[in-house]
Amino acid sequence: MHVAVLLGTVAAVAAGAQTGRQSGPMSLAYATRAQITHRLDSLVQVDQQGLGKPKDKKARAAEIARLRSRLTDGDFQTGDRFLVDFGAPGQRPDTVIVLDSVKIAMVNWPATSLHGVLRSELQGAVEKYVAAFVREPRIRVYPLTRLQFVGGFGRPGVYAVDPTRPLSDALMVAGGTQNSSKPDKVTIHRGDDEIMSQKSVEQAIAEGATVQDLGLESGDQIEVPRPRQVNSFGRGRLQTILFSVSIVTAVLAFVRASYAGQ
Repeated sequence: MHVAVLLGTVAAVAAGAQTGRQSGPMSLAYATRAQITHRLDSLVQVDQQGLGKPKDKKARAAEIARLRSRLTDGDFQTGDRFLVDFGAPGQRPDTVIVLDSVKIAMVNWPATSLHGVLRSELQGAVEKYVAAFVREPRIRVYPLTRLQFVGGFGRPGVYAVDPTRPLSDALMVAGGTQNSSKPDKVTIHRGDDEIMSQKSVEQAIAEGATVQDLGLESGDQIEVPRPRQVNSFGRGRLQTILFSVSIVTAVLAFVRASYAGQ
């Protein structure tokens, strides 16, 4: 599968380097090594000029460090998953899990490492691995994105989702947001940073944007307010009211019974 590369024009990248951010919610999640290197060089050049406010400089420095880490260590972490389709009729794709030390193993073959491999390089890396054991392999590799759903989802937890599916489908994998106190207030976070606001998420869902379109990465957190809950004070008042009502009801029943017996 050819992984879609979600980048703006060179001019947009250069403009985004002014603040250390790219235009729009997209990221370099599925970019090639050359494109990541170009983005990094642009950021370093701007950083050397000392442009931007302190918060912009901080964000830019964080992105520089992150891009350098990706170029060295790659995109995959222990627990990540992807599908491999060998093209056999009636055979479902195999799910491959990234093991400790960022290694993968398929069938009974020796393990190989994905250290240093980008998402955009996964197809080629797996093809090379399989080719050591199968002549002229014809396989398709489909990366999955591991997202954490927290708050008022029907089934909160961590799920590996198909990045080519709409964001709305990913929300349904976690049981939807109807259990939330505010089901339309979905936000997306990466570490301590909010990368998509409620308004941005609403727009993405309305436009049918996919997880890949939005540049979401494994480890990103999708959050919606937790289910409605009565606080301890409110719960105490409710219990008092119910107790009082039960007493009044019992008294009325006793009075009615007394009159009925006369």
